[in-house]
Amino acid sequence: MADAIPTPWSVAGSLHGDLGGAKLDSLVARFGPDERALDANGAAEITMGATPDVSVNLQSKQLNIDALLRRDGEDSVAPARALAAFESVLQPLAARSWPVALQVNYSTPTAIVGAQTLGDVAIDAHATPGSSIEGSLGARLPGDSSLRLTGAVELGLAAQFKGRLAATIGDFAQLRNWAGRDAPALTERLALLDDVVPYRKATASGDVEISRVGFSARNLQLLVDRTALEGVMAFTQPLGGQRGRLFMDLRGDALDVDTLPNLKAGSALLGDVDLSLALEAKKLRVARVGEAAIEGGSLSLKLTKTGDDVSLDRLSVAGLGDAAVEAHGAWGAQERWLSLQLKADRLREFAAMVGRVAPSQLSRLLMQRADVLSPTQATLEARGGGADGGLVDTVKAQGSAGASQFTLKVNRAMDQAGGVVADVTLDSPEGASLLKQIGLTVPANPVGHAHFDASAHGRWDAGLDGQAAASIAGANLTWRGRFKPEAIGGDDTPLFGSAAVKSDNGMALLTALGLASSSTAATLPVDLTGDFTVRGAELYFARLAGTVAGAKVSGQLDWRPPTPAPASAADADVALAQSLTGEAPVSAGTQIDGELAFDRASLAGLLSLPLGAPQPAKPGAKWSDVRFAGPLANLPPLDVQVRIDTLDVADGVIARDANARLKVGRGLFDLGDLSMDVAGGHTSGRLTVRRDGAAVALTGQVSADISALDKPALRGQLGAAISFASTGQSPNALLSGLVGEGQMHLTGVAIPRLDPGALSRELAKTQAPDARIDETNVAHDLGIEFDKRSMSVPDGTTPVAMNGGVLHIGPLRLSEGKSGQATAS
Repeated sequence: MADAIPTPWSVAGSLHGDLGGAKLDSLVARFGPDERALDANGAAEITMGATPDVSVNLQSKQLNIDALLRRDGEDSVAPARALAAFESVLQPLAARSWPVALQVNYSTPTAIVGAQTLGDVAIDAHATPGSSIEGSLGARLPGDSSLRLTGAVELGLAAQFKGRLAATIGDFAQLRNWAGRDAPALTERLALLDDVVPYRKATASGDVEISRVGFSARNLQLLVDRTALEGVMAFTQPLGGQRGRLFMDLRGDALDVDTLPNLKAGSALLGDVDLSLALEAKKLRVARVGEAAIEGGSLSLKLTKTGDDVSLDRLSVAGLGDAAVEAHGAWGAQERWLSLQLKADRLREFAAMVGRVAPSQLSRLLMQRADVLSPTQATLEARGGGADGGLVDTVKAQGSAGASQFTLKVNRAMDQAGGVVADVTLDSPEGASLLKQIGLTVPANPVGHAHFDASAHGRWDAGLDGQAAASIAGANLTWRGRFKPEAIGGDDTPLFGSAAVKSDNGMALLTALGLASSSTAATLPVDLTGDFTVRGAELYFARLAGTVAGAKVSGQLDWRPPTPAPASAADADVALAQSLTGEAPVSAGTQIDGELAFDRASLAGLLSLPLGAPQPAKPGAKWSDVRFAGPLANLPPLDVQVRIDTLDVADGVIARDANARLKVGRGLFDLGDLSMDVAGGHTSGRLTVRRDGAAVALTGQVSADISALDKPALRGQLGAAISFASTGQSPNALLSGLVGEGQMHLTGVAIPRLDPGALSRELAKTQAPDARIDETNVAHDLGIEFDKRSMSVPDGTTPVAMNGGVLHIGPLRLSEGKSGQATAS
């Protein structure tokens, strides 16, 4: 055999004997080739009689099994191969036909197997003809582990050990890696076991029977980490076409573990093994479930698995983090049903337990929203029948989560294609809490009653066609489209379709979503429709159409979640502290982009976004001295291209075809790339508003080219380029504090009804002898003279300055060669 121990051996010593027996002192035994032989020293003795007695006592300083068995190119040997070689040495004893009574004692402080050291190896064996080998085996194993067996051994094809076992495991991972070397099946099973029960220390003792096909343990005393259990256990490994079987019936005063077992990994471990499990614990403590420990309560579990059929006869968890769970069920080829009752004053610990036992996208969502879903009281019934995959016929759930009530009904479709028909209803007296429960981060402002209805039909794996309607904060929202549950959490598209929102005051909805202040008194009628798509973590609104505040709107918008701000090495400690407290900073990158088109709007309405609703002015005053109100909307960072067909600039000035790039950030409102047609000409520029509390800073640039100005007070072609800035805490302070400078270009400019010669002609008339001089006649005649023709302003460029909100133009060279100064406000 390839794995047989090398046959060279020798025994030497001082032999003394007579007819009654013999003794071999100073015995030296060697097994294997000289360069890697195993050495042992001791003594042997034989006593003659009806059945001769042979006793052998041997010791070794070191037993290097790796050196003896390794092949060319190897530096060590797998433990499984060493065990097979050891069995081959003992094979001659399997027939029980030896003619003597044999007693063997062997010990060594160190044995090297599988490149690891076994310590304090001791073998004590004795046997008589026709009987089993009895004795003990003890050793310290890798991973701070140990093993001791005391009992009887049968050798041969039906090899078996029956007796007492005492074992400890200090580091399961190290022991697993050593024992599973060059044994892939064993390595895989041990790795799965480590995933299922990630515990590091264990001790076990009991009366056991161990064979090639399995083991059983009675009077079992098991200590896993801090949990002490007692009971019985038996395992039969799969053999041929027969399935394996694992039976466990364990009880203890307390189940005290670091973490809960992972049942998802357990299903892989038990793939070809049937299971019968009964577990009772009067107290339950889990050191790490989410952010805290769970302590108290009790656990009662009875579960059986036969083939693919699983029966949950009983699962009762009481007092687990203020949660109580009762469950019964079965799932398999013939039936599938589950009955679950949950009552939890505080859901966080229970949600963390579910996330550990059955990790999934659903369990992660449950953990994230556990606080706002507390307290919870729910019942669930699910049933299915027939060998048709994982389908269920009906699912019914109802109960309360926080202040919200919910119902869920799922029935199998009648089309036999594996589809379902589902209906869900959510109802809450407070809409803000409902928004938090579905995953939105919103302020605690009272919103009032909220209601949600949805229905869907289709296949869970292929997608469902559905519709939904919701009413919250006075707004009605509807959606119709397709939902793909299995795409949630990935980069695919889990939801798409058409959506609509209608509200007499959309500001209430924006307030509920945290996008507007609760003190805002403005109203915003909204009636919009569009295509709504969810892709990964991003939202897309396409083909928007409808009205906002009476203006027609169209366009498309894209939204993406905020991304965490990168932390530099200098503030790594600060970033860590912020992450632990849930205050990790996010980058100021754009969250909303796209383009919008309005048929009409006003500049005052746009500026109310950062400056708040207009404040009343004192009688006779044009601008208000009241401090700016809070921003009308608290929008996330956005970068949107805006087009407005008709823009009311101010005081009856109407612009056409206005375009701008609107950027909004924290304390920032920016209209960049601004362009519009005004008064027969074209105007472009930029307007930026920055705000910190009540303090507002205004900056901007404007370039105007009015090609055909024809006003009662001015005619001609004008062009101007002005930069301006101001600060203030009220509209009056902001506008009266405007300062700036620039230039104005004049071409063919004339001031109607301002004849430059009117004054000189009127003076000449008054000097005539018959002139009638009085105030009324002079004013009348002077008006007639002014109306005779216009005053022309020569073409050219003149400086423009703004100070205190007053625009100063000039100096201007008038047509008569004189210069003058024009001032406008």
